[in-house]
This record gives sequence, C-alpha cells and structure tokens, in this order.
Amino acid sequence: MPTFDNPKVRKALNMAIDKQAIIDVVFQGSGQIAKNPIPPTMWSYNDAIQDDPYDPQAAKAALEAEGVSDLSMKIWAMPVQRP
Repeated sequence: MPTFDNPKVRKALNMAIDKQAIIDVVFQGSGQIAKNPIPPTMWSYNDAIQDDPYDPQAAKAALEAEGVSDLSMKIWAMPVQRP
C-alpha cells in the first residue's frame, strides 16, 4: 500500500481517529490514549511525546494536500474480549 508509506498520510489518519470515543464506547472508559507504541508501565516510555489532536477537518485537508481522495482500508479487530 504505497499510500501508507507516506508519513503525512499516516499522520492525517491518526488525526482522523477519535481515540477517546473508542475508549469511552468500546472499553467503557477504562483505558488511556496510546500516544506511542510503548506502554506507560515500561521503563523506556517517553511521556514527552505529543499525540496528534483529533481534528477530522485538518485530517481531510492533509489527505487532500497529499493527493489522497479515495482511500480505503481494512481494519481488523479481534472477535473476542481480552483482558
């Protein structure tokens, strides 16, 4: 997927996801937004890293600026609960 090779496209997609809504609805408010791939309980977690804000309009503008107008993707989710 060459589109996803572009870091500006990935950043736009990150801005298009309402992560807090996912936590509130799917996880019933139990959790925190992941802003990097390292969990906060690990020694190498960097709390200084800033996440992109949820901003669908800016995300759409960023995708358009990169020439992305008809983007589709598959999202995989586990069909069972996990602790």
